[in-house]
Amino acid sequence: MDQNYHTPTAPDYLLKYSQVEGVGQLSFDTVDDASFPRHGFLGEIGGRMTGTSVGAPAAASMGSVSAMGAFSSERHTVRLKGQWANNFNNTQENSYLQRLGGFLNLGGYSQNSLIGTEKALAQTQYLYKVGELGGKPFYGGAAAEWGGVWNDGNEFDAIEGLFSGTVMVGLDTGIGPAYLGYSKGEGKAKSVYLYVGQAF
Repeated sequence: MDQNYHTPTAPDYLLKYSQVEGVGQLSFDTVDDASFPRHGFLGEIGGRMTGTSVGAPAAASMGSVSAMGAFSSERHTVRLKGQWANNFNNTQENSYLQRLGGFLNLGGYSQNSLIGTEKALAQTQYLYKVGELGGKPFYGGAAAEWGGVWNDGNEFDAIEGLFSGTVMVGLDTGIGPAYLGYSKGEGKAKSVYLYVGQAF
């Protein structure tokens, strides 16, 4: 009688391997306020690379560039922001996937719902200082965003990007910014946010 035998294999989380990661980052920061910057520039260039041993996930590398500038006159503030990042291996089988979605991160789409090996984001924010609430600065504003993710370095196409718009109010609580916002993406994509933390 012929019999078929199956040799079980351990699940991935039980397999042992070593992994080494190198990280490099260069940043420049002249913003005047970490919560609601009204003047200054913030820029960052970064890179990561992993090497692996037998049995480990494939080696991977990525690079990223981001920049934000804030400009103000009296109660009016405009912020311009851009981001780009790429997984140079062009594969979704490593840890350096790029994500978009979430408050002021292509806000019409839910948190990290857009995933690919390359991403790009361009954003314009406008804030108006309404006054004070409980002795803390209170703002109203809006943001217009364009961005997208792609799964091949040759797929990048500005025409295929997505648009999103956000209206929001924000309060400088003294321990960090807090926002209440509504975002609308393309089609039926939309999100409501109560967000606490830096969002520029």
